[in-house]
Amino acid sequence: MKHTTRSACLALSLSALTGAASAQVSTLPDALQLSCDNTLTQLDGPDLSLRCAGNLTLQGDITLQRSGSITLEAAQDLSLSGVSLVAPSITLTTIGGRLLLAPDVVLNSSGAITLNSP
Repeated sequence: MKHTTRSACLALSLSALTGAASAQVSTLPDALQLSCDNTLTQLDGPDLSLRCAGNLTLQGDITLQRSGSITLEAAQDLSLSGVSLVAPSITLTTIGGRLLLAPDVVLNSSGAITLNSP
């Protein structure tokens, strides 16, 4: 009985860990051309967060839509081209670089759009 209980607990623990990991699996469209020349941290789900420790570029004729927020952050330059971002909250941040938005970029938010650049 103890062995069965331990096995069930282990199975539940593994299931919880697997579920947590799968919640962060990318659902970004294949058509998105994403480039980060350093470490990229990505969280995806109702909220999308892409953080690059260098230059971050997103290109493609696509729409990224989330029910929560979209946060894009680059330690250097953040470049967007052909991308539409749709979310209740959108934040674009560069820490030590430039924010480069092509004329075909669309930012659509029912709430706040925050642009942070030095």
